[in-house]
Amino acid sequence: MRIQHNAEQLGASSEELSASAEEASATTEEVTKQAAETAETSQTAAHAANESSIAMGETAQGVQRIAEAAQSLHASSSETSEAAQNGTLVIGDAQQQMNHINESASSVNDLVLKLAKQTEEIENITKVITDITDQTNLLALNAAIEAARAGEQGKGFSVVADEVRKLAEQSKKSASSISLLTTEIKNDTENVEKAMQTALPAVQKGVEVITEAGTSFEAIVTAVQGMTHEIQEVSATSQELSASAEQVSASVTEISTGSQVMSGNIDTIAASMEEQSATMNEVAHVATSLSETAQGLQEETQKFKV
Repeated sequence: MRIQHNAEQLGASSEELSASAEEASATTEEVTKQAAETAETSQTAAHAANESSIAMGETAQGVQRIAEAAQSLHASSSETSEAAQNGTLVIGDAQQQMNHINESASSVNDLVLKLAKQTEEIENITKVITDITDQTNLLALNAAIEAARAGEQGKGFSVVADEVRKLAEQSKKSASSISLLTTEIKNDTENVEKAMQTALPAVQKGVEVITEAGTSFEAIVTAVQGMTHEIQEVSATSQELSASAEQVSASVTEISTGSQVMSGNIDTIAASMEEQSATMNEVAHVATSLSETAQGLQEETQKFKV
């Protein structure tokens, strides 16, 4: 009876052990399957993280090149701004010089007009002198004729008349020389006046062009300064973006490394779970054999009871 009781307990325990082993084996297989899926997902994530790390590294390098290019462009724009400002100063000096030239040309033109007027007055005076000398010469000639008629009494008067005639002829020659000089001066003055009439509009046009150039340079300076400010902001933003990209790249690299480590750990866990599943299958198999042995033992004890 005692052997039969023990055999029955052994059979019951074996069945429970077999059921527990089968349940544990099923659970282990499910966990192993999930671990395998997790390992595969982890490997995919690690691969994606690695690709992201490479892409972010390339992006960080690209952003750094952009930042360097922006910095170089900022330096060039600063030089351009300085050159434009220097150009404005040069234009300003040229404008002042053109204004001085315009004023000088206007003054010269006024002097030429004044000289032409004075030359004309001298010419008129010379004509008057010539007329007077002609009349004086004629009067001296008449006086000489009258003195000759008077004979010995008019001899002294004849000498005076002759001297007056000589002076009149000298005055006429001097007036003629003055007239020639005046004519030359008048011709030269007219030529200068014509040249000034041509030069003045050109000088005034030059003043207008220089003024317009100065205005254009001021607009260029304003535009370049605005561009320099914008480029400076782009450069600063690019530097910040480059620093952020480097930080993101470092973080993604850490994630990639962590994912690879996690993938390795999950692979190890999956392998351990497979080993555990095999062990549980073996336990279940042993429990089944033990249950069958207990059942056989019960049948044998039943024979002794009979």
